[in-house]
Amino acid sequence: MPSFPLADEFFLINHNDLTGKPLIRRDLLGLGLVVALLAELIIEGRVGMRDGRVVMLDRAGNGDDATDFVIASLAAQWSNYPVRTWTDNLDDTAYELVARRLVERGTVRRVQARRLLGSRKDVFLAARREAVQPLLLLDRVIKNPEEADVQRALLVTMVAATGVEHALATLPDRDRVRAAVTELSAGLSTELTELVAGFEEAITARLLSIRR
Repeated sequence: MPSFPLADEFFLINHNDLTGKPLIRRDLLGLGLVVALLAELIIEGRVGMRDGRVVMLDRAGNGDDATDFVIASLAAQWSNYPVRTWTDNLDDTAYELVARRLVERGTVRRVQARRLLGSRKDVFLAARREAVQPLLLLDRVIKNPEEADVQRALLVTMVAATGVEHALATLPDRDRVRAAVTELSAGLSTELTELVAGFEEAITARLLSIRR
């Protein structure tokens, strides 16, 4: 079993363990963290997907600030909304809550990066060697997709959706990488497949809004 929740793994994979800075655009990372938290809840049976919309199945909290925040956000609405609605509205909070979860665990430490101009931004430096574990496991699964569990298969699929070359470039054979991603994504449940489709839609919409 993975030693990190899914959102924590997505966070660590997309941060440089030496500089603590994001390896992808900060806004896209936020979208991914919302989806990863939703995925944690789907795997636990507390949230579901119906026709592309997120539905709450169990509003009870479990003491985790990050996932409980998502549950509370869902419970506060009268209607069910698509994935993009949640990624657009919860991305900054999801980033902070997942970062805080990792800081409290002791995996990373929060540091204010020095900048010549503008406000200082927090970076998250690796505090333990375990911070690189998710990337190493991702590499292993890409090379041996038959060993993947649900969380690992979903993580690879999400990373592929963001087009993160630094995480999927461990093999020189790009056809083999694509084949592994296809195999792993095909094995996801219907609900997780819907979630990933919503993630891809959210990424496309965000990129298009920036280009205009």
